Amino acid sequence: MDTEEQILADYKRKQQQFEEQEESIQEFRRKGEQLVEETYSSIRYKVQDSALDSEPLDFAQEELSRLEENYVFALEIEKKKLIREQEENEQQYYQAMKELKESEK
Repeated sequence: MDTEEQILADYKRKQQQFEEQEESIQEFRRKGEQLVEETYSSIRYKVQDSALDSEPLDFAQEELSRLEENYVFALEIEKKKLIREQEENEQQYYQAMKELKESEK
C-alpha cells in the first residue's frame, strides 16, 4: 500500500510532466505561427517581382491560412487530450487518498 507521501509525490510528478507537455504545445504553436509568417513573407518577396497580379500571392496566403488552421486544430486536440489526462490524474490522486484514509480506519 502506498503512503500519503508516495501518492502525493506521484501526483506532483505527473502534474509536472503535464505542465511540461503543455509548454511544449505552446512552443509548437508559437513556432508554427512564426514559420507561417516567415513563409508568407518569403513568398510575397519572390512573387512580388514576377507576378503581374496578386492572384498567386492571394492563393499562397489562403493555403498558408488553411494549413495554419489545421496545425492549430491538431494542437488544440493535443491540448484537450492533455487536460483530460490531468483530470484523470487528479481523480486518481483523490481516489488513492480516499482509499488510504479508509484503510487507516
